[in-house]
Amino acid sequence: MAAHRCCTIVTLLGLLFFFSLILAQGAAAAASEVEVEGGGLHLDELNRLLAPDADHLAASESNLQRWLAHVRLTSSQLPYTHVGSNSPKYASSSLASEDKHVALTVLDTRFNNSKRLESARGSSSNRKSHRVCTKNVIYVEKDGSGNFTTVQAAINSLPRRNKCRVDIQIGVGVFREKVMIKRSRPHVTLKGSSQGSTIIVYNDTASSRDKHGRLLGTIHSASVSINSNYFIAKNIAFMNTAPAQKPGAVRQQAVALRISGDKAAFFDCKFYAHQDTLYDHRGRHYFKNCYITGTVDFIFGYGRSFYEGAELVALPDFGNPGSITAQKRNETTLDTGFSFVNSRITGAGMVYLGRAWGNDSRVVFANTYMDDIVVPEGWGDWGIPARQKTVFYAQFNCTGPGADTSHRVSWARNLTAEEAAPFLTPGFINGEKWLEGYKEHH
Repeated sequence: MAAHRCCTIVTLLGLLFFFSLILAQGAAAAASEVEVEGGGLHLDELNRLLAPDADHLAASESNLQRWLAHVRLTSSQLPYTHVGSNSPKYASSSLASEDKHVALTVLDTRFNNSKRLESARGSSSNRKSHRVCTKNVIYVEKDGSGNFTTVQAAINSLPRRNKCRVDIQIGVGVFREKVMIKRSRPHVTLKGSSQGSTIIVYNDTASSRDKHGRLLGTIHSASVSINSNYFIAKNIAFMNTAPAQKPGAVRQQAVALRISGDKAAFFDCKFYAHQDTLYDHRGRHYFKNCYITGTVDFIFGYGRSFYEGAELVALPDFGNPGSITAQKRNETTLDTGFSFVNSRITGAGMVYLGRAWGNDSRVVFANTYMDDIVVPEGWGDWGIPARQKTVFYAQFNCTGPGADTSHRVSWARNLTAEEAAPFLTPGFINGEKWLEGYKEHH
């Protein structure tokens, strides 16, 4: 009897093992058909989509080479020819001479590495006391002589909820990486070695996908994304080298930088891309002596920003007029908008000054030189005539052949000195106080 029970148990165990093998094989087979979470893609399809595309890489590399040649120019003219193709991410293709392209005369910031580490970490007494806020410095050098070799690694080293400013000083070179500063890391400064010698570049578009197969969309196509408050950048060129696309192309927005934090400032920076170059997403922002290129909506978003001494360079858009701005204010009660003062509009492509992405979009150009590339009408209503009654598009004391207002749309405004006054100083972004702390970066 006992022997019979023993055989029965052994038989049952064998059957269980057999069925477990069948179930495991079925699960493995099913896994190959399971869609990736959030992406709706099979695994083989995901691998195909994430594989580097040779045409996109070649066009992106061509853009990078061209913009490296121009990144140091102070001239407003930007010689340019189109390259078209489709896109995924950079592969491991190297740019052997890229550092030679940016080997300018720069300030010598090379110190003994031990001193750098001490400066970056702060003294033991400073680490123990929160009553004294000492600015720390971290060095990023591609050759390994700094604290880190990538910008993102330096950012990741910062403590959360940091209350003291941290200067991340970035050496000469082309840093091919996507950079993200989370909201939990405020008071960060990214400082290049000199204007035009420090470049952060990537080439994602809105149609690119993350590692899970999900579409990035415009907001996550940015080469550099800033979500934290009190951010400062100086002497850095931000690029998205995704190739230009013909009008009507879907999901080809390619952002060089997105700023979503409050009280941010950019000094002597350059922004290179085609469509949607600078995502002035939300918050109050100050741009001083910055160089911004693009084709369509190359400064866009909900932000409340003051651009002083900006160089706005329009790239050709396959014979179609582009647009400098697409401001998103949707209610007149919202105190947002873009103000450009003492700036210049030049380039090789015809452009509108702005088009009404939001129902109550607000943009002002004052004391600005406009070349003959500005279309006579000046502004567009995004194909929604009702917005003509609610937008606030204006000029004040502008010069140049493109500043002629005699053929502007009837709903554009010419401001008096009194009407223009609120838009002429950093007071437009309440900068009288918070910009005081940024003086050393001017």
